[in-house]
Amino acid sequence: MGRLLFRMPPVAPRRIVKKKFFKLFAFLIAYIVILTLLSVFYISTKVPEKLTPEEKGSIIIKPSVIPIPSITQIPITPTPTVAPTITPTPEPPKKEAIATQIDETTWKVELETDNHMATPFEIFQALNTYRNKREVESLLWDETLASFAQNRSDLFNSQGKLDNHAGFRDYMNNRGFEISGFNGLGENSAYMAGPMTGTTIIESLFSADAPHDNNQLDSSWTHVGIGLTGNAVNVNFGKNKR
Repeated sequence: MGRLLFRMPPVAPRRIVKKKFFKLFAFLIAYIVILTLLSVFYISTKVPEKLTPEEKGSIIIKPSVIPIPSITQIPITPTPTVAPTITPTPEPPKKEAIATQIDETTWKVELETDNHMATPFEIFQALNTYRNKREVESLLWDETLASFAQNRSDLFNSQGKLDNHAGFRDYMNNRGFEISGFNGLGENSAYMAGPMTGTTIIESLFSADAPHDNNQLDSSWTHVGIGLTGNAVNVNFGKNKR
């Protein structure tokens, strides 16, 4: 006789349905609880727009204001800067000189001496200053002319007198223009009674007579050389440099 076998299912269908129902019910409960909590939180934080500040009470958030302390300004009185007073060195007044002509090229000049003797460079500066005052261009220093002028002043000092430009004429007649490098030469010579400054020599001594003054103010000169030995001074001018 055959056997009828029954196999029991691992889980009854009724139990499966019941388990699914409980899961759905638990999910709905959790969803409602969460939704309720969110609603309560939203309502508790929302401030009705129609409420007055007094009705809102503690819901109103007031920004904290930190008062800025006032800055006390201390007036500072500036200390005035006083520019130092610079007293310009007064220019020595021109000394009055009385010139008396002795011969064709020589003048005797009565003039007070100074307390110190100028240098050739100081005479050079005084000469250009004097020319500029008369609106004449400055001269350039030339070593060849200066060497010749120094030889001339050495001669005057050794002899104790001038030579009426005899040595200067001899120089010009013996290749002086070729040696000096100039096509035009001139000379002012003086033997002084004592020390004199550059300004005194130029603006008082040589300016005392017209020939010497016109020579040192001649605008055609471009170069100069000066020699000084003892109380003898010689100034040699040049133009048209080769």
